[in-house]
Amino acid sequence: MTNMNEILTRLQNGENPEDIANEMANMLNGALSEFQKAKDAEAARAKEAELKKEARLQELAEIFADTIVEYIAIAAPEVAEIVGDEVCDPAEVRKMLDAMIPGLAAAAQLAKTLSEIEEKKGPTSKITTASPEGADSIVNFLKANGLA
Repeated sequence: MTNMNEILTRLQNGENPEDIANEMANMLNGALSEFQKAKDAEAARAKEAELKKEARLQELAEIFADTIVEYIAIAAPEVAEIVGDEVCDPAEVRKMLDAMIPGLAAAAQLAKTLSEIEEKKGPTSKITTASPEGADSIVNFLKANGLA
């Protein structure tokens, strides 16, 4: 990296300031070019990974759709005769599965929270119920269960 002292030395040795500036501009342009190539390569790798992921998700959706068709054929042949093999469009199955993910995450978090509550209260404690008579009954419910 060129610093001010190096530039001063070069100027004192009689080098042309324009030559020094051009050399520095060329170094900067080269560095920018390498930097951009690295960014482009990273973007290409990320795009390739995303394409592979999308292809695999599509493959799984198709497998899932075929499995649903097979399940219906075995479990309810009379329905299979009516709807045929095209009962499940893989694109629609994919939308359905994507829509389920947040619900599955919420259910997993709820199970974890309930497990933590059970650990704190002990396995023999029971949650009592309260009738919905207003805010006081909610507070009483929370207090009765050690939650407030």
